[in-house]
Amino acid sequence: MNLKQSYIETFLDNFELAHRQARSLAYSARKIGEMMPLSPSSIQGMSEDQKEHLDAFLLRFGKTEDFFFKRLFRSILRLEGIKLQKSEVERLLEGLQQRGIISDKTTWEKQAELRNDLMHEYPQELEEQADAINRAHESVSLFLSALSSVKAYATERLGIDMQGFEDISTQGASPLRGVDST
Repeated sequence: MNLKQSYIETFLDNFELAHRQARSLAYSARKIGEMMPLSPSSIQGMSEDQKEHLDAFLLRFGKTEDFFFKRLFRSILRLEGIKLQKSEVERLLEGLQQRGIISDKTTWEKQAELRNDLMHEYPQELEEQADAINRAHESVSLFLSALSSVKAYATERLGIDMQGFEDISTQGASPLRGVDST
């Protein structure tokens, strides 16, 4: 396949940034792992340090989700000549699913909804907030898996050299507590 060099460079830049963000997200997930699963009472009883770790996780979760949808996923399809508008999320997910980069577009549609739920928290809805945070923590492996799949697709199907990008699931002394990171 004859790939346009500028698209390859854009993809590699996006992959590098996504890799960095996913590594930071995995780190934050490990930091809050001891608090999981959350309940309304555990949220109310958090120390300032715990709140800070949770805030970092939520920020990184939102940024990672945004970046995957808006840049990384679109750039892998762009390599094959597919240009999508921002509003074409369903078509984006279908393209990724057809290529085996994601296994289920419905899961990723729910991921986008989850991100929106997390960004609009209301103190009187602690049960919903705890549930959304627990689901976000459990879904970190989804990002790590997608990143690995993008890397494999770029290498095996498109012939792009992806050396130098280690799997995030093998980093760190301790695995994500409560999160399957393989």
